[in-house]
This record gives sequence, C-alpha cells and structure tokens, in this order.
Amino acid sequence: MATDAGNASTPRTARLNLNLNKNVTPEDKGAKGDGTTDDTAAINAAVSDALSLGYSLSFLHKTYKVTSQITIDVGTSTANLQSDGFKIVLPDAGIDLDGRTITSGPTLSIICTNAGAACNNLWIGPGRISVKGANATGPVFQLGANDLSDSFTISQINYLICQNSDATQSTTAAGCKVNKVGASHLRLFAYMANGNDGTSSSAAAGVELVQVIQSDLEIQSNMGGASANGTPLLISGASIGNNLLAFSGTAGGTSNPACIVINSANAKNNTFLSPYFTGCYKGVNATAGAGNLIANANFVGVNTAIPNDTGLNGGLLYKPQVFGAMFSNLALPNTNCINAGVAYVTCFDAADNSQALFVDGTAKVYLGLSSGHNLKVLNNTGGNRFDLTNVGVMFKSNSPAQNTSISQASGDYYLSIDTSGGAVAVTLHSSPNAGETAFILDKTGNAATNNITVAPTAGNIDGAANTTVKTAYGWWWGFYDGAKWKTVSTSDYAGAQITSGTVAYARLPPFATAQSQPSNPTGTTDTTGKMMGLAGSITPTASGKILLVISGTIFNPTAIADGAKVQASYGTGTAPTNGAAITGTQCGGRPQYIAATTAQKAPFSVNCVITGLSVSTAYWLDVTLAAITAGSATINDVSVSAHEIN
Repeated sequence: MATDAGNASTPRTARLNLNLNKNVTPEDKGAKGDGTTDDTAAINAAVSDALSLGYSLSFLHKTYKVTSQITIDVGTSTANLQSDGFKIVLPDAGIDLDGRTITSGPTLSIICTNAGAACNNLWIGPGRISVKGANATGPVFQLGANDLSDSFTISQINYLICQNSDATQSTTAAGCKVNKVGASHLRLFAYMANGNDGTSSSAAAGVELVQVIQSDLEIQSNMGGASANGTPLLISGASIGNNLLAFSGTAGGTSNPACIVINSANAKNNTFLSPYFTGCYKGVNATAGAGNLIANANFVGVNTAIPNDTGLNGGLLYKPQVFGAMFSNLALPNTNCINAGVAYVTCFDAADNSQALFVDGTAKVYLGLSSGHNLKVLNNTGGNRFDLTNVGVMFKSNSPAQNTSISQASGDYYLSIDTSGGAVAVTLHSSPNAGETAFILDKTGNAATNNITVAPTAGNIDGAANTTVKTAYGWWWGFYDGAKWKTVSTSDYAGAQITSGTVAYARLPPFATAQSQPSNPTGTTDTTGKMMGLAGSITPTASGKILLVISGTIFNPTAIADGAKVQASYGTGTAPTNGAAITGTQCGGRPQYIAATTAQKAPFSVNCVITGLSVSTAYWLDVTLAAITAGSATINDVSVSAHEIN
C-alpha cells in the first residue's frame, strides 16, 4: 500500500481513518517525481481523489514531469468551498511541475465550476511551485476560465513561478494569467526563457490580470534583457482597487510596449507602490483606464518612462518632467531626454550636488547653478526643446551673502542674504528698467525668525509698500513693469492662495506625512460596526489632499464561516475611542473577510484619496470594523500611513 514520505511507517488508509493526515499525494498513485518518469496520470489520479474526498492535494520536494495539461476543477471538491476551501500543500523547498513538452495550452489550469458561485479559500503554499511549459499560444499557468464564468475569492498563492520555454519565439507565448479573482493575495513570478541571447521576443504578457478586484499582489516578471519584447505586466480587463505591494519588471527590446501596460477602460484605481523598472524600453503605457496610481516609481535604464498616462491619476503621478531623478545622470542626453516623449525635460549633471532643479505646479522648470558653473545649450535634431522666448534670465549675483541692510545695485539680479545675525532690509534698485528682475534668497535658513524685508525705491510691490520673506530658506522673485514691482514667485503666501491661483508660480511647502503602528485594538461583535480607536492623525500643510492607506491582519476568532468587514474613516476634533459608535466620514471600499477557521487570518488593506481638507487642521484617522453576522471581528498588526499629495 502506498505511503506518504512524512509518515512512511503508517499506511495511508490507516492514517486517514485515524484522521492523522487528510491529504493525497501523487506518490499515493505511483508518481516517481524524478523529473524523467511521466507522472501525468498519477497526478491526475491524485487530483481526482483529493477533490472527491475533500482532502488536500500535497506534493513532496521533487520534480514532476507531465506531458499533458493538468486541470484542477476546485468547484467539484466535496470540501466546503465557502469555509474550508481547497488546499494545494507544497513543501518549503518547493516543487517543479515540468511540462516543457506541452506546446499548446497551459501546463496547469485551476478552474471553479461551482454552479456560478465563487470558490473561496483556495490556498497554494506554503512553499514554491514552478510551473514550466512551452505554450506557444498562451500562458503556462491559468487561474480561472477565460470566459470569466467562474471566480475565486479570499484565496492565497504564496509563491508561483511561471516559466515559458517556447522555442518558436511565438508572439503569443505567455507566463501567468489570472482571470477572475477577488479579495486575495497572490505572489507571482514570470520568466520567459529559451530565446535568442537567452531572452524572449514574445510580445505577450509575463503576467496578465483580467478581472482581479481588491487584492494584494506581488509580481516579478522577467521578459529577458536587451532584446526582449514581451510585456512584464498586462492589465487587460476590469481589474479594480488592487494594491501592487511589489513589482519588478524587465524587458528591454525596442519593440516592447512597456513594463506595465494598462489597455482596458475598466481598469481603475489600482495602486502601484514603488514599482521597479529594470531595463524596460518603456516604463508605463496606460492607454485606457482611470485613477491608477504610480507612486514613487524607480525607472532604471528606461528609455521612455511614461509614453501614455491616459489611465493614470495625473494628480498623484510622479511624471518624468516633475522628478528629474527618474533619469540617470550618466545617460546621454539624446537617449535620456530627447526620446523621453515628454514636453518639458531638463538634463543636467548634478554629480557635485551644487546644482538645483525644481518644477512648479505649472510645469515650468527652474535650474539653479552654483558659482563657477555655466549653462550650456546644445543643438539637437528634435527642435523646440529649449525655448528662451518668454524666459527671464538671472545672470549676476551679489556675493558673499549680505548680513546687513543692503541697497540693490544695477545688475545685482540675485541677492543672497545671511539672516543668522538678525533681520535684514533689502532696498530694490533705485532706477530700475522695465523688465528688470530681482531674486532675494535666505541663504542661511534663519528668515523664519529674522525676516527679510524687501522694499522698492520706486513704485510698490503688488500695490504694497514692501514684502517679507519669513520662511527658512525662503525667497522672493519679482520684476519691474515700468511702474511697479510684481511678484513672480515667493515662498511666503496664504494657504488659500494654493487653490485660488493668486500665487501662480509659488512652489508648494513640504507636504505632510504621517505613519503609525497602533497597539492591537479590541475587536467587536457588532454587525453595524464600531470605531477601532487607532488614533492616527495628520495635519495637511499644502494641498489638503491626502492618500490614506491602513493595512494589517483581519480575522474572526469565534465564528467559522463568518468574518469581518473594514473601512477607512477620518474626521476632526477628538479622535474616537475603541468601541465608539461610527463617526466621521467613511471613505474607500469596505472589503469583507470570510473566516474558514477560527485560527485563520488574512492581510487587509483599505485606502482612499481624501480631498478638500483644511490646511493646518488636524484630522484623526481610523477604521470602522463590523462582524458580518456573528463572532468577534478583529484586526491586528495595524499600520496607518497618510501622505499629502498634490
């Protein structure tokens, strides 16, 4: 009688009768797992047993060779799919499912024909499974049916590798495809092998997300090196509200559309946190969709960072023209800037950290050069890349920094002020010409205490007798129109001017940010919901627009087949305590967690963009939590992150 390796002394039937190990292994059906013997029939027999008996399907740390597609229809399992789910148990050291002789169709397909109902709690882990194939017309691994007739929810894949070794270099050879999944956690790695110079020319996706909703995803997709033309990540359908907690993509072929492609109008509100693009010819190409957020992206060796941002949230996107560090200072200007495909780009060498580049809200670029450095403009075939028609140039400064009252001389367009010893008064040029410019800067950072007063000799400044610089390292920049001085940019303004447009060119002050890890709150049995008393807080300083992310672990320790639902909240005044009635304003989605067992826990993340907040007003940050029908809804290991955005 066949035995499992972990309990070799006890026959399998006896173990099951004793309830010691309710699992089925391919070895029970004669599999060798030596990488040479065809184990297809044994694995299919083990799958059939596991489904019919409601047991787990378990593998040993081996390489299983298969010569035809393995299909696991979770919907036919006799296990309670709403609570227990179906489990594929993998050893920590992992397994290999080697189907590299399969050139048509996936090596492994997991579906759910469950009379239209979702299959809950599919679990694949805790170790790795490498699915290898040579499918020339699609992926080597597929979760869910292509017609979206089935679905999986509250499921978890710990670590799945999709390796396509298609030798024909087909443009439709792909890696992992996820069709219809919700409220799940998936960790996927795609690798396209067997191409020229060790890379793939496939134009298909390493990982494709079709209709994935409110899930946490970790994706690494390697389409190869300099000649690889595949798409590491494709969002092709109504994938909504997902958090890509980690993304790393590689594909450098010149025909490659991008490391991330979003081409569905229904792909919305997905958040990509610090994605890493390595050698992608293009970074993100979002030709459709809406509200997708790319936060703190790292483009390394990317020729064109964002060729199309239609599907992205422009207000939250760090575009190349706004963040100069997205371009490598070592790259040639011709490939780094001219081919970047953006309207305003400045290439500069900041190796000695003596130059400064910043961009204001109107996409105007300011470049400051330290003493002894010059600005050199080179001709290029692109044309219209550097236009000085309407640009004022400051070319002379008064040095060293002045620490006493000073009158601006003719030609002193830039005055550095030393405020370390006290307040300083600056009198502008006594006989200014129309169009003359002046820039006054707090060089030492003490202007908040020791103000700089700027007063004209002739006329006024915006109708006033003077203006004051009272921000550390602040400035005032203006020009004379022939009758009076006008402000172009200043560091000191009223908060309301940001939204009203009164100060058209002012650079915003530092945005507020907050991060806290509150102690574990007491759960609730209330099915309407209670506040958890997390006591997070943030005080907006500039835009009054906040990105709020609250994450942690959610569970219901007292009710099987029940669960919990959670939603972000905010408000002013005294923060609610743990167990208080729901108060404030709720925002974002309200995801639900269904408990398979009283011991089972799952990660959660709720997020929203909050607009219209008052600058300098403190806001508390919390969540509402409710049991679904019974038990004690509980959250642990909570992290509260809030960031003010433009």
